[in-house]
Amino acid sequence: MWYTQALEEPAASSTAPYLFYFIRQVGTTLTLQAPTKGIVIAADVTLGQLSNTLRQNTITPNTKIVVFEKNGDALVYGDINRLIIETTENNFKIAKLDELGSDVLAFLSKDLQLVSQPLNFMFDQQKWLGAIREMNIPEGLNLFVLMVSPEDELLSTAIKIRDQSILLAAIIILIAIPIIWLFARQISNPIRYLAGEASLISRFDFSSPITTRSVITEVEELAVAMTMMKSTISQFLSLIHSLAGEQNLDDLLQSTTQQTTQISQADAALTYLYDDQKHCLKPSFMHMGTLDVKNLNDLPEIPFSEDNELAQALKKKESSQIELSADQPNPLNPLLDKLETDAVKIIALPLRNRDEETIGLLCLLYKKQSNNQNNEEHLAFVQQLSDFAAVSLESRQLLMMQKALLASFIKLIAGAIDSKSPYTGGHCARVPEITKLIAQAACNSTTGPYKEFELDADQWESLHIASWLHDCGKVTTPEYVVDKSTKLETIYDRIHEIRMCVEVLKRDAEIDYWQQISKGADPDSLRINLESKLQQLDDDFAFIAECNEGGEFMAPEKIQHLTEIAEYTWERTLDDRLGVSWEES
Repeated sequence: MWYTQALEEPAASSTAPYLFYFIRQVGTTLTLQAPTKGIVIAADVTLGQLSNTLRQNTITPNTKIVVFEKNGDALVYGDINRLIIETTENNFKIAKLDELGSDVLAFLSKDLQLVSQPLNFMFDQQKWLGAIREMNIPEGLNLFVLMVSPEDELLSTAIKIRDQSILLAAIIILIAIPIIWLFARQISNPIRYLAGEASLISRFDFSSPITTRSVITEVEELAVAMTMMKSTISQFLSLIHSLAGEQNLDDLLQSTTQQTTQISQADAALTYLYDDQKHCLKPSFMHMGTLDVKNLNDLPEIPFSEDNELAQALKKKESSQIELSADQPNPLNPLLDKLETDAVKIIALPLRNRDEETIGLLCLLYKKQSNNQNNEEHLAFVQQLSDFAAVSLESRQLLMMQKALLASFIKLIAGAIDSKSPYTGGHCARVPEITKLIAQAACNSTTGPYKEFELDADQWESLHIASWLHDCGKVTTPEYVVDKSTKLETIYDRIHEIRMCVEVLKRDAEIDYWQQISKGADPDSLRINLESKLQQLDDDFAFIAECNEGGEFMAPEKIQHLTEIAEYTWERTLDDRLGVSWEES
């Protein structure tokens, strides 16, 4: 086998490992073809030294390392005497994994998958770790290396270090406990810490909470007061920032109502806004627990002139308290059903704008059995928050009015542009709708180049304005350009110039016909050519007239035909710059 392989391979080669029968060892044959034809130089190399090297370099006493072929034949193993087994008298073979005399290798050989992978298994009530790796050797030979070791032997050093660390940590803790206790008794530490917290508050740093506690009553009360102050200032600044940055009026109402509910620890919060046109209070938003109540159709609109407790609270500058009970009729009794209770206390806070005009009410709702209805310390905070929210609401309303005014001007300009032409009328109004449909289709796309395309609210608004203003330049465009019934029309329809050019070309054709006859040419063939040329010119003019009356789109083949017609020429005898302005010449 090795001789034939050497003859086929001009370079040096080796055989797959096999059993050297006479010396009873596993090895491989190295071959090299000699310069003389038919002669091969060969050398047998055993793998015994490799097995000895593995035996001398095992990680732990019970570590098993074996190199084997895909068919399971073991080639390299720490105990070299087990690699060759006798089957019958004077017959030997290479041992399989389960024939190496190792129980753990025999266990693994049953279900071992020949792919590179880590190994983690239980054997003989002991956890084993290891791995199998594939070795790709030239000549197409695939060998596998398997190594497994008991986990307790592998990690013996780490376990020892862990135990020592635990012991050392316990000793350090025992020594540190009395020292920490002595320092904790020092009175100055809590006060020094509170002084540092006061410095942080003065720099508007609210990132860390105050955790100082003391057995001294005065220091403890100071720590509690500073904690409440820090939390209150931090919440107020955070709320101001969120309310000031909110652009949408509905989202601002929602945020105000939600934050008020949390701060006041109310069971629910309800916002009423004053409608200038109807002169009444309209329910706008309600937050209850962790839910937003969107259906407020069952809550009544409160006329400003009506003798109602909410209407009276709107006229006051201070907060008002209203009691609701299932036993007494009241337009606000649907709130009892929403809160699932028989009695509710309402604290109505008026919302005032910059001119001290009340624009609505912020109502805090407390159930009678609730433990939070006497939480009066948050009421002043909520009052300040409601005042700021009222100013923010007014600003957003003014902003919305400005946007509405801008939209009205834009539509007015678009309407004026559309009215300039009976032929393109309604174009400015149709483009925004078509643009919106196209943009929405792109946003809804889940495949293709627009699968990640998305527009936020500001981009939608910009697109809306841009689509309405896309033809604003037509305001200054002359009427004869905008108001066109055909493509060639300006002050007049230039199709007449095209007609005159065609007539000139037809006259030139007839003149050429008579000139050719006068020179003795065949009249019959000239007549046929003349009629064909005149018919072509008539067809070309009909084609131009048809394109002149068509829509804005033209097929590529029509454009190509027009380009060919434009190449027609005739003899000109007059200077085309005479009688024109300097701009045209």
